[in-house]
Amino acid sequence: MKKLLIVDDEFIVRMGIKSIVNWEEYGYCIVGEAADGAAALTLMESVRPDIVLTDLIMEPVDGFELIRQSRKRFPKTKFVVLSNYNDFENVKQAMKLGASDYIFKMTAQPEEILKILDEASALVPEEHHAADALVQRNRQAIKRCMIQKCIWQKYPDAAEMESEFAALGLDVTFSRPFVLVYFVVRPSGMEERRLLSQEEPDSVLEFAMGNIADEVWKARFAADTFPVEEGIMVSVINLDSALPQEEELSEIREKFRLIREYIRRYLNLTVYGVLSEPGEIYEQVKELHRRCMEAELAYSGEAELLTCVEQRPAIVKVKEYIESHLSEQLSVAKAAQIACMSESYFSSVFKKEVGISFVDYISQVRIRRAKELLRQKHVRIYEICQEVGIENPNYFSSLFKKIEGISPNAYRSLFER
Repeated sequence: MKKLLIVDDEFIVRMGIKSIVNWEEYGYCIVGEAADGAAALTLMESVRPDIVLTDLIMEPVDGFELIRQSRKRFPKTKFVVLSNYNDFENVKQAMKLGASDYIFKMTAQPEEILKILDEASALVPEEHHAADALVQRNRQAIKRCMIQKCIWQKYPDAAEMESEFAALGLDVTFSRPFVLVYFVVRPSGMEERRLLSQEEPDSVLEFAMGNIADEVWKARFAADTFPVEEGIMVSVINLDSALPQEEELSEIREKFRLIREYIRRYLNLTVYGVLSEPGEIYEQVKELHRRCMEAELAYSGEAELLTCVEQRPAIVKVKEYIESHLSEQLSVAKAAQIACMSESYFSSVFKKEVGISFVDYISQVRIRRAKELLRQKHVRIYEICQEVGIENPNYFSSLFKKIEGISPNAYRSLFER
C-alpha cells in the first residue's frame, strides 16, 4: 500500500478527501492527517508517508516550508498540492520547491485524484504483502459480512466474533456496553438509488458515508460503522457504562447532527437515524437492530435521530407472529387475540407504541421482505407475492411503488449487472 498523509487546515477538506475514494481498493492507505506544516513534519517522523497531499496557505507553518524541510528530511516523499483556482502563482512556487503536481481540492473527481497520485507515486516501491492488500481492498465487504453475522447471530460465540473484529483492526467491542445507531439515506432519484445499491458492495457513497461517520464518532468514542444493505449503515458505539448518563447520550446526538450535516454538505444526501437502547453482550445485537429497523419503518420525518423505547411484551409477541406468518392473511382480530386485548384497544396501543397503524406496519414488513427477495434473481414476482402474503400481483406492484417510489421490476433492475 502507498501511504498517504493529508495536510489542510480545514477539517471538511480533510474529511472530504478521505471519504471521496475507497483508498485501499486502489492501493493507498491514509496514515494520518494534519492541520498545518509543523504538525505534518512531526507526524511524518513516525508514519513515513510515500505521498503528502498538502494545502499551501496554513499557519503557523505553511505548505511551502513543509515541502522545503521535507526535501532534506524525507527525500523520497512525493508532494501533491491541494489548490484553489486562484492559487496559480503559489502552485508554481510549490512546484519549484519539489511538488510533483496539484489538485483542485474542491472540485476534483475521484478518477482525476487517483490519476495524479498514480503518476506521482510511480517510482515509490511497493512494500506490502499480497494477503494484507487483499484484506484492505475488500474491507467494506468484510465489514458488511461481519455485521450481518452479528445481526443474524451466525457467530458460534462471542469469542470468535471478537477475534474477527480484532483481526480487522476494529475499535469497537461487544465486551463493553454499547449502543447502535442505525442510519438510513432515502434518495429520491433513480440514479442516487443505483449508486446506493449493492450492485457494487464497495460503492463510493457507501464508503464515503462510513468514513464520515467514523471520523466524527472516533473523536470521542470507540466506534465503527458497518454497511448493512443499500442505503443503510449501522454504527456500533462503546459507552462508558451500561447505564449511560444523559450527557453521554447528548454527545451521541450531537455527533450524529455533525455526521448528518457533513453528509448533506459533501455528498448532497439526507440521512436520519435511530439510536438503540444500550446493550451489554453480543447476543443483544439482533434484538437491538430489529427494534431500530422497526422504529425506522415508523419514521415520519419529525426528528433527525429517533430513540428506541421498550415495548410491552404483548406488542413484541404480535410482531414476532407477523414475521413468522407473513405469507398468511393477518388481521387486527387475530393480533388482538394474541395480545389478549380488544380490537379497538389493541389498535390504539399498537399505533402508540410502534408509531404507525397495524395495517401500515404489516405493509411495511411485507415490502421489506419483498425487497430482500427481489435481490435474488431466481425468485419470480408471483412467488414473492405468495411469500409475503399478497395474492394480487397488481396490488403488490401498487403497494411497492407507493412505499418505495419505484416498481418492483425497476427495483430489481438496480441489482442486475
